Amino acid sequence: IIATDFDGDTVTETIPVTIVDDVPTITAVDALSVDEDDLSGVGSDQTDAVFVEGAFTTTQGSDRVVSYQLDASATPVDGLTSQGVAVTLIETANGDGSFTYEATAGGNPVFTLTVDTDGSYNFTLEGPIDHVVDSDEL
Repeated sequence: IIATDFDGDTVTETIPVTIVDDVPTITAVDALSVDEDDLSGVGSDQTDAVFVEGAFTTTQGSDRVVSYQLDASATPVDGLTSQGVAVTLIETANGDGSFTYEATAGGNPVFTLTVDTDGSYNFTLEGPIDHVVDSDEL
């Protein structure tokens, strides 16, 4: 900044300015579950869902949230296997701003997740995921 007095004398000084921009925060997520024993040809129960829908709430801050997607650096399927084959995840950006994630193992579908721009999502279990020995849960 430059200050000038009445007779033209000036002084220049640097003034530190910090711009604070907030970030969105996800504040509530629906807890959902699917059950492998309801997969066709895999289990015997057939009474629970293999397709679920949910939503999360976001505090947006000063900037509008334009999309939601999985954090690839978090390696969301790292270590998952289906019938002994590693699960891989393919992300597809859709024209409406949503993202679809298709998990496969050896070319066989395991699950599909779609995350929409409004914070809603749906998950379809399409194949079994291997569990620790003597465990029913991941």
